[in-house]
Amino acid sequence: MATSCKKSSHQHEGFSGSLPTRLEEIGREAGVDPGAIEVWFADEARVGQKNKIARRWAKRGSRPSAPKDQRTASAYIFGAICPKERFAKLSRLA
Repeated sequence: MATSCKKSSHQHEGFSGSLPTRLEEIGREAGVDPGAIEVWFADEARVGQKNKIARRWAKRGSRPSAPKDQRTASAYIFGAICPKERFAKLSRLA
């Protein structure tokens, strides 16, 4: 991973210089003040429980029944942040 970070650091420098220029272009095309454009970063994740295989002592070669809890539970988390406005929004879906 260290090598990918070194490679991407050069790319980040080029990106940070071109973002303000690109925002100005977008503002001109849309007829909007570039300062009024908000840039948001978003991410999502699923967190939850997934049960493991039930284990049971048995003679070698036999297949005993091993009842277990088949229920699973998970939630989806969505987050977004606007660095300029210092505002963050989180949502959870069950």
